[in-house]
This record gives sequence, structure tokens and C-alpha cells, in this order.
Amino acid sequence: MSSAASPRRDDYLSPGSLVVVALFSSLALIFILLKSLTLSLLSTEPAFAPFAHWHQTCAGELRPCLRATGAIVGLGFEYVFRGLAELMFWELARSPLPAETPWPLPPAEDLVLRHVVPLAAYIAYCFTCLLPILLAAFCWYRETSTRLIFVVVVFGALFGWHPVVVTIFFDAMSLIADWPRSYYLFWPNLAPYDFAALAVVMISLLYAGSRRPKIWWEMAALAAAAQLTIEYLGLVFGLALAAAALVEPAASRAAAWRVALMRLGIVGAASIVAAVGSGLAFSLFGHVSAFSGASDASSAMLTRWLPTNLSIWKVVVANVVTLGALALAGGALMGCFAGWRERGAAAALNGRIAAAAVGIVAAFLAVLLGGMVVLAYPAEMSRQFMPFALAMVVLGAKGLEVACASTPAPIPSSH
Repeated sequence: MSSAASPRRDDYLSPGSLVVVALFSSLALIFILLKSLTLSLLSTEPAFAPFAHWHQTCAGELRPCLRATGAIVGLGFEYVFRGLAELMFWELARSPLPAETPWPLPPAEDLVLRHVVPLAAYIAYCFTCLLPILLAAFCWYRETSTRLIFVVVVFGALFGWHPVVVTIFFDAMSLIADWPRSYYLFWPNLAPYDFAALAVVMISLLYAGSRRPKIWWEMAALAAAAQLTIEYLGLVFGLALAAAALVEPAASRAAAWRVALMRLGIVGAASIVAAVGSGLAFSLFGHVSAFSGASDASSAMLTRWLPTNLSIWKVVVANVVTLGALALAGGALMGCFAGWRERGAAAALNGRIAAAAVGIVAAFLAVLLGGMVVLAYPAEMSRQFMPFALAMVVLGAKGLEVACASTPAPIPSSH
């Protein structure tokens, strides 16, 4: 990272930094409780399915779905929390050398292992997926005020903007078109892999924006993890890296394009290997073929989702504009403030991040076209395009910061 934007080691413990962490933690916990499956975990349904059942994540949608990264990380959290719970004081009746006591006993094993541990692990997993937002605030900005506004604007895009703002936007767009008032876009219920997708987008922006050399095996490993988070995130990561390469210093424009294409090749190859390897693993160890019924699924998608989505394509496009425009406007306002407050920050860093955000947005627009065949639009858009809104916030912010940096500072008056 550029030294102009990276905080000092002691900056993390300053009062301002602690306020940023406290604000982020508060918003993150509220977001997890409101927009995740937390409340459903009070039942007996598990949050993270065992390996043999990962292939069933999208079984009802008649499409392949190899979303393993979130399940692996989530199960890791659950095993860690289970191990920690074993060290604590509970289930006295089954412990060695218990003594008779007239007072109530601590919680039973069923309560702790089936409810407390999964709920705690799930919240910790979701919180960890949101941590790259906090990391970006500290890596990209120096001032406490800018970091605070960045966190608020990002969570504004994730929570959904204030109803007054959304209604004003709908009213304004209704003056020029029959605009759908899709308030449901701002009240999604996120699955575990949706939280992981938010992490992948922020990590892509952080990695692509970093000035450190991009090593091939790093790109391949991150691409494989992204591909196994949600099927299209390998493409998102690859276009972010390729777009950033086009604005990095190079001997010529042709050299920059060669670097961009090389990155796309590495990410593409790693994504294909990860997808095929995951399918083979399901077939060998999941007791079901990940490739069986592919032709039947393709036929069902072409006859089920594509005609429906084509019949409402105007609503689909309007919903994408709604999500993107509000996020871009919020990011732009934040970028105007940051451009004034952080004047002198590394313009090259902002340029790389803005270019990476453009690549991510382009990837999601490509996914939009592919999703016309495999997704139930517009119902799925609130979940699937939340990372898109996140990228639009960053694009608006960093785009305005680049514009402010290119504007000459006013010359002080001699009077």
C-alpha cells in the first residue's frame, strides 16, 4: 500500500481509530442480525452443511452450485467454537468426578452444541466476512472523519438507503419512465456465501489496488477461493486485476495490455481448475455426481427462467440502475469529501482502486446477462447484486477522489 494512505502502527490505537472500529463493529453486528440467517439458527437447522451436502445448496434451482469456500470457513469457525466450549464450565452431569449439589446445574450439552455454538460461530463468520471493509477504511484513508464517513456510506449501500432517499429517487425516475418501486431490493436475507461474496469483492479491491507485485501463485490461489465462493466470482476477481493493470506504470500501452491479459489467463485457468476439481470432489466423496443431469438442468433453465426474465427485462434493468445509481451517488458524495479532506493522498492508489472497481462492475453486468438464464430475476437481485452495489460505492468514491486530485489547488491570495 502507498505510505501516503497506510496508517502508522500506533495509529490503530489512537482514539479516532478506536471510534472507527466501534462504529464498524456496531453497524456490522446490526447488519448481521437484520440481514442474515441468525434468527433461523434458533431452530434446529444447521448454518453450514457437511461436505457431502454442499452440492445441495442450489439443488432446488436446477443448476450447478459449487459454493464451498464459505462452508469450509464456516465449519472451521464452528469446530473452533465447539472446542472452546469444551473448555468451559457446562454439562456438569457428564463431566468426571461430579459431586451432589442442591442448586441448578449449568446448561445441558444439547443447548450448547446445537444452539449456542452454531449461533456464535455464524455471527463470528459473518463478522469476519465484513472485516475487509474496516481494513479498506484504514488502508485507503488517513483521517478519522473520512474513515467514519466511508464506513457509514458502505453500510448504507449494504443496509439499504434511508426510505426517504429511495422514495425521492423513485419519484425522480418516474418523471422520465414507468419506474418500478422495488423497495424489496433493500431488504434481502443473505446466505452464508453472500457474506463471503462481499469479502471477495473487498479483498479484490484491496489486492488490485495494492502496489506490491502480483505473484502468479497468489493470484491463482485467490482466484480459486473466489471461484468456489460463488460461481462467477472468479470472473469478478480476474477483471478487477486486469483493469488495475491498465492504469499501472508500464513501458507502453501494449505492455500494460499484456500484463492485463496475463492476469486474466492465470485467474481464468485457476478458476477452471477449481470448478472442475470441486465437481470431481463432489462426485467422488459427496456420493453424487456434480455433472449428472446437466443437460436436463440446462433444458429446464432455458424453458423456465429465460422466458420469464425476458418478459420483465425492463424491470431487471431498472433494478440494476436503482442499486447502482444510489450506491454510485453515495460513493461520489463520500469521494468529494475525501478529495477535499485527503488532498495529497496517493493518486496512483486511488486510480488502481477505481480501475479495479470498473472491472468488478463490468463483471457483474456480464453476470447479469448470464443470470437471465439461470436466476429468478428480479427476486434474486437483492442478494446477488449487493457486492455490485459495494463496488459502485467504491467506484464513486475513488473516481471523485481521482478527479479532485487532478484539479489544481487554488492559489492563495496575496492580499
